Amino acid sequence: MSYLKIIKKGLYTSIQDAGRYGYAQYGIPQSGAMDAYSARLANRLVKNSEESALIECTYIPPVVEFYKNYIISLTGADMKWHIDEFAVPRFTSLYVRKGSILKGSAAASGVRAYIAVQGEIDVDPVLGSKSYYSGMGIGGFEGRLLAEGDQVKMKSKRSKWAFDYIADEERPNLTLEKLIPITRGPEWHYLDQDSKASFIAGKWTISTQSDRMAATLLNHTPDLKVDLKMSSVPVFPGVIQVPPQGKPIVVLNDGQTTGGYPRAAIIPTNSLSIFNQIRPSETFRFFFVNT
Repeated sequence: MSYLKIIKKGLYTSIQDAGRYGYAQYGIPQSGAMDAYSARLANRLVKNSEESALIECTYIPPVVEFYKNYIISLTGADMKWHIDEFAVPRFTSLYVRKGSILKGSAAASGVRAYIAVQGEIDVDPVLGSKSYYSGMGIGGFEGRLLAEGDQVKMKSKRSKWAFDYIADEERPNLTLEKLIPITRGPEWHYLDQDSKASFIAGKWTISTQSDRMAATLLNHTPDLKVDLKMSSVPVFPGVIQVPPQGKPIVVLNDGQTTGGYPRAAIIPTNSLSIFNQIRPSETFRFFFVNT
């Protein structure tokens, strides 16, 4: 039998793919890999389709034992990975032998790392995706996070050992101060002038209470020019909502699909990967881009 065994579960270790689309009208978010760019790179390195399911690790990695020879790759956050006693690099294809054990340590940079294995993770898709969504207990491994003792079956294709790597200029740099592009949201014009200025001039951090549903932004509290009463409107990953007298909230992959707060700004989809690797201790800035 071809499978991986989870020896230690790590922190919020889940199966994710490119996401679950077309169900927002039913209140079901897209889910999927938080750092979609690193996930695509991981799949590319093992010759899987870029949308394939893989393992997403958060802050603390799992310990994984391989019960077959596999081609794997590791991308995203720097978790100081080792296979058995040997340190191994990220952003390259790796050959692991049956019985080998993959382990790491708490992320030294970034938040989320990805483990891709050549072949297909053999779990049933739900509504077209294998991504785990905690709000409904669907997708992932039997509708939950990965846990100690789980045997993740693989539909392995014939292993093709073709060494590959991602060039330095293509790798996301998770150690520099982040500059996150935004566009004006539908309700941007309701912010007062000082609040508009603080979005760009100010340095921001992310609350430690943030998760896959949403990130709360700290250091600035935007104000509205009017007491705006809104009905529920569509939102999606990247939308920055501004509650009255509250901290801005960035909707993320597992977030709600409608909301009643002004949508001040939007982080473009292709920039969410970097945003989702920002640690609570890091500062970042926004800058405007044209759509």
